[in-house]
Amino acid sequence: MPETDRLLLRGWRDEDLEPFVALCADPRVMRWVGRGEPQDRAQAEASLEAIRDHWIRHGFGLWAAEERASQELAGFVGLARLDDGSRDVEIGWRLQRGAWGRGLATEGALAAREHAFDELGLARLVALVHPENAASLRVVDKLGMTFERERVSRHGTPVCVYGLQG
Repeated sequence: MPETDRLLLRGWRDEDLEPFVALCADPRVMRWVGRGEPQDRAQAEASLEAIRDHWIRHGFGLWAAEERASQELAGFVGLARLDDGSRDVEIGWRLQRGAWGRGLATEGALAAREHAFDELGLARLVALVHPENAASLRVVDKLGMTFERERVSRHGTPVCVYGLQG
């Protein structure tokens, strides 16, 4: 599992459930996710189950991102195969508000990008970013991703597709 200076990117543990539920319940965190609405406990539990199932089905996925200093769950970062029939693999992240503005999303995403290309041998990554999500737009820029097109997400919201060749 990749490590960075400040993050341990690791598999999910049972004790991650409560901080994950809190992450998904935060309206500011969820503003640019899906329909832009917080998730209730059942929805968050289903989301975490889907993350764990993705690992089983594909052998890669979204890691729990633990801050080394505090040993607390900051959120997640990693890779997910899109379910839109494209076979594209998305690089993604979601961090709790206390982890914002410190470069942790970029740090984790850079490790995920390296893992995707060097370890998994993927040829391409995409990122789907809401056009008004300035923080994530900065991360895709730092990853070296380029704008490809706009589209509507499965939730009916606009997203910009960014791509990067390995």
